[in-house]
Formats: sequence, structure tokens, C-alpha cells
Amino acid sequence: MARKIRKSIFFYPYISVLFWSLAFIAIKICLQHFDAINLTIARLFIGCLLFLTLLLVKNQKKLPTKKEIPHFILLGFFGLIVYHLGLNYGEQFINANTASLIVATSPLFIAIAAHFQLKERLNKYNIIGIFFALIGVIIISLYGQPDASIQINYLLGAVAVLLSSISGAIYTIYGKKLMKKYDPTLLTCYSFLFGSIFLLPLLNANSLTQFSTIPQTILLPLIFLGIFPTFVSYLLWYKALNTLKASTMGPIIYLIPLLSTTFSFIFLGEQITSYFVFGGAMIIFGILLVNKKIKTTTQN
Repeated sequence: MARKIRKSIFFYPYISVLFWSLAFIAIKICLQHFDAINLTIARLFIGCLLFLTLLLVKNQKKLPTKKEIPHFILLGFFGLIVYHLGLNYGEQFINANTASLIVATSPLFIAIAAHFQLKERLNKYNIIGIFFALIGVIIISLYGQPDASIQINYLLGAVAVLLSSISGAIYTIYGKKLMKKYDPTLLTCYSFLFGSIFLLPLLNANSLTQFSTIPQTILLPLIFLGIFPTFVSYLLWYKALNTLKASTMGPIIYLIPLLSTTFSFIFLGEQITSYFVFGGAMIIFGILLVNKKIKTTTQN
């Protein structure tokens, strides 16, 4: 049974990335009603309720100490506040496809930070896999759709999403270090609960107006954002990170633009080009190279 559980952990990052890919579409829909700040508050409020419920179900009686709380606050600040505010703000000005490309640069920061902070060596499989996956991401983002392009004109939006990408890398690396002391589930729960404190000063009269007038067309995507890309994906990502190398999990994020473009085709009727197929093949090839190294290392 334990061996089956260990094998299933390899699928956790892919499930997380699947939901995060769908999140780009859900965010675009929700931004039709919410502004960036209130969407962040609404989404993380749902997530915090679920994490608090999880703590109660687990009957967790041990509370964090005064020395531990700053770690959870810092982790939540980068992984939740900076990441989601930056992404939501950026998607107001750039399309989801461009945003997914920028977020997909996170493995570069993860691999570099893991090399220096976690002493995870960059071997030839990491380098080759990252290279092929990155080229695939660029091809898909530039030519995956007939009208796809990197909208450099929306510089503020692009910079905001890039900041999200960097903060996501910090969240992964810093969380990896903290998991030497903390259970990944508790680490995720407390980072959400303490990190969300930063959202309280952002509440205003406009927040109450937007929360009290949510259309039904917005409600379902919002609930999806709060449950799957937030609660489920963060839990699975950290459970996997507790076992797998951070630099190995990073390239899996390159699947996000591939999946986001696919979901845009399914839900929005956007066409897929031959470049999309070629770029997607490069992404899959790059990830297979990294996973081949994972299996070899695990068997040894």
C-alpha cells in the first residue's frame, strides 16, 4: 500500500497543474465582475474556509509557536498574496495565453534557487528537459493560436504576472526548506490562514458591493477557483514537494500554457495550429526526460 502511495505522488503535480491551467480561464471570467483585489480576497476566502475545515477534521490541537508564525506569514505572503494579486492584476491587461507563458517561467527561478538554496544539482536531464520545454512554451505562446502574440504593450500587466512567477518559485523553494520541520498539509493550511491576514486591510466598501452582487455566471467559476486550483492544488503540490525534488517538479509547470490553450479551444472555440501540436510535443518530451531521471534515481 505504501508503495502505491509513493507512486501516486508522481501524479500530484500534474493534477495541480491541470487545475491551475483551468484557473486562467476562470480568472478571466471572474474579472468581468471583480477587480483584481476583490477577486483575490474572494478566492482565498473560500480556500481559507476549506483549510480551516481540514484542520478541524484532522483535530489539529497543536498551534504554531511565536517563532513558527513568521515563517507561515512569509510563506503565505509570497505564495498567496503576491502571486494572486499579481496574476489577477496582470490578467486585466494581458490575455490568459500571455499570462500562462510568463507563469511558465517559474521553473527557471525554481531550478536556480534550488541549486543555491537546496543544493539540488542541475544535471544534464534537468538542463535538456528545461530547454526543450521552454522552447515548446515559446512556440505555443507565439503561434499556438491564430492571433496569439506576446502583448508587450501591456507592460504593467506583464511585470505583475512575472512577479507572480518569481513569488511562486519563492513559495516552492521556501516551502521545501520548511518541510524539513513541518508536515506539508499543516504547512499549507497555516500559510493560507496566516498569509491571508494581509488581505484584511484591502477590504473596502467596493468589496462589499462586489461580494453582494455576484452574478450566477460568475459564482460557479469563483467556487471552482476557491476549491480546485486553490485548496486541492496547493495541498497536492506540497505533498509531492515533500518527496520530489523542487527542480524536478518545476518543469511540469511548462504544461500550463499547453493545457490553457487546449481549454481555450474547448470552452471558447479558439483554433489550434500545427505550431501548437509541435510545441506541445516539445513540452512533453522535455518533461519525459526529467521524469526518466526521477525513476532512475528512485529505483537506485
